[in-house]
Amino acid sequence: MPRTPGRGPTDFLDDQAITAANLPACLWQQWTACIEQGTARVPKSLRLLVVGSGRAEPKSMRAWCAHTGIPVINTYGLTETATTSLTYEVGTYFDRDTVPVGVPIDNVRAYVLDGNLRELPPGVPGELYIGGVGLARGYLSRPGLTAGRFVADPYARCGRMYRTGDRARRRYDGGIEVLPKSPRSRTVSSSPASGRRRQQRRPAACDHQRAHRTRILGTQLTGRWRTAD
Repeated sequence: MPRTPGRGPTDFLDDQAITAANLPACLWQQWTACIEQGTARVPKSLRLLVVGSGRAEPKSMRAWCAHTGIPVINTYGLTETATTSLTYEVGTYFDRDTVPVGVPIDNVRAYVLDGNLRELPPGVPGELYIGGVGLARGYLSRPGLTAGRFVADPYARCGRMYRTGDRARRRYDGGIEVLPKSPRSRTVSSSPASGRRRQQRRPAACDHQRAHRTRILGTQLTGRWRTAD
């Protein structure tokens, strides 16, 4: 995107006559909100939008379809599985309560399994596993972490699959939905500089210090913040 003051995604897409775009879900949702509020316009050149790198919110999908009429493909994938593993064609109309991630692309397998790696029936939540081509070999110099996340695929001879850590359920039409993360599993990324900026905006929030710890892929992260109460 050009770093021109006052110019947003719509201007760039039209200037370059771009007909298909792939955007992170967080950016797309902010853009959709601006279009819905009338502070951004629908690009004239765009014919197809692909959304990924995060969970697409149904409210944003309904707003996009209602205000743009541009078809959407929702995708799911991780770095460990070569970025895109499942796709769902939303089209130009959407009225569901969740946005599915759909079905695996060619040569990729997707399972919703319980704690014993048994496949769960449609509608029952479990953990999403990805198998097939495109899997990484593992984490560099992290054999323990690799062994815990890249496991043998019991449904494919000599196959491997990746534990995504995402909760999902299979739909009755065969597609898959990724479920929202619980508050306990959400993570916040922050830098010391951004923390200082937030503290400067809230000068009174400095009386107490609390610590929160969570484990992500076997690594313990510690976050500290100060509050006024």
